[in-house]
Amino acid sequence: MRVTPRTAFSGFGTVRVNTSPVRADFFLLETPVDNKRAYGDADFPIDQPRARFAGFDLEWFEGADREGANGAEFYWDRHRYLNFTYLNVLEADSNPLLYGDVSQYWSRRDGLHVLSGSGGGALLPTSLLNLREDGRLYFQYVRQVNRSERRRVDAEAYYIEPGYTFSSLPWMPQIYYRYSRFSGQKGDPADQSAVKTSYDPLFIGGGIRDLFGNYAPGEVAGVYTTASSNLRAHQVSMKLTAPFHILSDQDSLSFQLIGYDLSYDQPHQVGATSRRLAREIDFAIQYNVDYRTSVAFAVGVADPLKGGREAIEANVAAFPDRRPIEGATVAAELFFFRSW
Repeated sequence: MRVTPRTAFSGFGTVRVNTSPVRADFFLLETPVDNKRAYGDADFPIDQPRARFAGFDLEWFEGADREGANGAEFYWDRHRYLNFTYLNVLEADSNPLLYGDVSQYWSRRDGLHVLSGSGGGALLPTSLLNLREDGRLYFQYVRQVNRSERRRVDAEAYYIEPGYTFSSLPWMPQIYYRYSRFSGQKGDPADQSAVKTSYDPLFIGGGIRDLFGNYAPGEVAGVYTTASSNLRAHQVSMKLTAPFHILSDQDSLSFQLIGYDLSYDQPHQVGATSRRLAREIDFAIQYNVDYRTSVAFAVGVADPLKGGREAIEANVAAFPDRRPIEGATVAAELFFFRSW
């Protein structure tokens, strides 16, 4: 996971049961957010509200067939897995200065129940096209429910992602396609009596399976402009891994190209008439020092479409010196990634 001050956790901590073939985590955590202390101005908070939550996850897995692999402890040492996760937000601030009751998700996080089922890895048990060894399938379904009188919630999100590695070819090309949907607000977004159906992206800051192309839909749109809510995303990824090592037998060098076609689930939620949000292309170079340490450079180019331009214009309509939206947005990023 990409960890930043806003997505790091404190609290009691996590208790892990690292056994095989079933493992578990039990956690009681919180986001240590204090806008006044961090920015010195309680009238202008820019962080998400503080939240305390508890839950568990249970996972069945089959370990990878390589020397030293430890699937009970490390995600990347699992050949395949099935997971169930549950968490309950025990307490959360609504912060009316920025995330008041007009918010689509932050204001009704207190008391939220989250259930998730997921799986991944070599889940295609057939020898056709060597899918048993080179095929991959990842999926996840998340349901969010809150029955509190003033915070009624019924939202969902899911993705499905098949992939294939051409293991017999030079540079071992990997091709993946992912379709994701994060529900938006049905009906009138201003109706506070309605059940909130817009998905709450919660605290996610990335993913552990790969540094790029995870749960943020693009290095430009997903990181800087679009939360994983009220969103539908088509994603195609191609990755090449160099057939040589640079400094040690554990390192690897890869090149990745990812394309996104993004649209709104409910365009009226953001003041748009068109679903079409944006298109984006990302290119990344990644050097893995070992299984836990990576250095990477990425460039992303995003071009807003009709719905994206309408949403931005609706949000800045009150500013007298606003300018029309023209051209694409470019972002360049340098990463150092370390997992424990």
